[in-house]
Amino acid sequence: MSSVTRGAVALTALFIVAACTSSGGADRVLDGPTPGPSASTTPSASVAPSPGVDGPGGDTSPEPSAAAVIEPEAGVLPRTLSYGGLSWKVTDAVLTNQDPNAFVAGTPGRPVDTTSLIVDFEIRNDSPHIGYVTTTSRLVVQLPDGTVVPGKDLERPSAAPESTVESRYAFEVPSATTFGDVLLRFEDPDREPSVDLPLSGPAPAVEQDVTTKIGRAVPIRIPGIQMTWTIDSLLTGRDWPLPIGFKGGTRVSGARAERDHRWVGIVARVNVDRCDCKGGVLDQAGSARLLVDGTPFTASAGDSSKAIMNASTFSDVLLVFDIPAAAAKADLQVGPLEQPEQQATVPLALE
Repeated sequence: MSSVTRGAVALTALFIVAACTSSGGADRVLDGPTPGPSASTTPSASVAPSPGVDGPGGDTSPEPSAAAVIEPEAGVLPRTLSYGGLSWKVTDAVLTNQDPNAFVAGTPGRPVDTTSLIVDFEIRNDSPHIGYVTTTSRLVVQLPDGTVVPGKDLERPSAAPESTVESRYAFEVPSATTFGDVLLRFEDPDREPSVDLPLSGPAPAVEQDVTTKIGRAVPIRIPGIQMTWTIDSLLTGRDWPLPIGFKGGTRVSGARAERDHRWVGIVARVNVDRCDCKGGVLDQAGSARLLVDGTPFTASAGDSSKAIMNASTFSDVLLVFDIPAAAAKADLQVGPLEQPEQQATVPLALE
């Protein structure tokens, strides 16, 4: 849906009204083909049955008089939102009375008796390690009266690591719908919804996880071992906080946080200087936990470059925790679970 051939067209009454109710910021009505001698120029008229096909005893149901297409006002698209670890760019959108399964921009199709919002996306997967078998989520449109219209993914593409794919969604909407009436939103079952994305007016800011630099080093008091954890940064948000290029946490049930929850990511470096131990020592990532109001949360996923460490080595660690979204602070606790006196505790602000 990039460009639509312009010419004179007989449009249905609803699209003429939508085009004329405002100026400057109005949705754009695109011209269709010039109607031939047999086509009606009256918006409410129906196409006459073809000889030998429709007639007495045939299908005499009325059809719209002409294919109609309305685009958003100039400058609205493209616009982008982030959801589930992917970047979703709306590249094109139309309101039309043509079949979404057969719609081709610039090629007038057979009118149908329903109106559809058709939205085209470019979906970008920036991760070099994670592939999405399907990008399909429950994309919906909300109308001004609160009605929620589920979307139909017409292509259901997968997204390999570091790839961009295209997808098309269709929504059946009331005939009088304009682009000022619709809000796009993801509503996967039991997952946190995305910010609303309107298809008119100013574009909202793209939702992003928040990264906070910490830069605090704490010792892990294991006898005979000089081990230090340096907490580099804290990541919080509703999308999986997976830094690009980091392999940790690829096996998760979903990249979007559960409803009323959020992800907390801890990026740290573990240094071992002296190590009076045979066979090395654990880097303690496996026993790290987050305390929220006294309740311990274990890591949903984590990865270490060197889980078993020897003297004069270091290990980069990413830990991801699933906690209640309302939590404003937490304590990161690292060290042997059975030896509290050897543990280190780092308070973290989550706001």
